[in-house]
Amino acid sequence: MANKTTDQVKRWIEDSSLAIYLALRNDDLAGVACLSRDDKVLLNYVEPNHRFMGVSSGLLKHIEQAAARRGAEKIKLESTKTAYCFYKARGYLSDPTNADRSHLWMIKNLTDQR
Repeated sequence: MANKTTDQVKRWIEDSSLAIYLALRNDDLAGVACLSRDDKVLLNYVEPNHRFMGVSSGLLKHIEQAAARRGAEKIKLESTKTAYCFYKARGYLSDPTNADRSHLWMIKNLTDQR
């Protein structure tokens, strides 16, 4: 989260249009995810000591289910190059409407999760 400022994270927490989800492992804060009202994943972060233990997958599944329950047909996120294969393996595809190829926008159909 080096590119996330304390003020930015505080604004996200205080913003009622965003849903913030926390993942705990053995009473440790293991990860955090943020979903916007327009069904964009704004954050899916795992604390380094909890990487490769299913935390990110669990957070992602939870926010996909939350978006599907409220009627979303699709969910969108901007991936890093590092995370691209992670999201692709979980059903995300490059967003065909993305005109700006400098960003890795990905999208997933949620209609089968209802």
